[in-house]
Amino acid sequence: MRRLTVETFRACGCLDVARVDFRLDERTNWQPMILEINALPGLAWNSDLTLCAQAEGMTHYELLQSVFNAAVDRYELPRAGRGVPKPNHEFAIPHA
Repeated sequence: MRRLTVETFRACGCLDVARVDFRLDERTNWQPMILEINALPGLAWNSDLTLCAQAEGMTHYELLQSVFNAAVDRYELPRAGRGVPKPNHEFAIPHA
């Protein structure tokens, strides 16, 4: 799934961040099928991308910082003194 996600991201010419949505169906032997790519996904504390990042062990702040750093690196800007302001608190997504 990760490889397919990265290949989709690159094939679509995305930059910095995107969300690739898949469908898995028993009738197709669980073969992943790409539903869509969202090249400008939500970055709110309760967005799908934040949920995915949290599943990978990232905080919302770390997600925002990694998106910011990707853009800084792409434009070859210095990182010193730049970044996303550290929040006073982290939002936790309540588990249902």
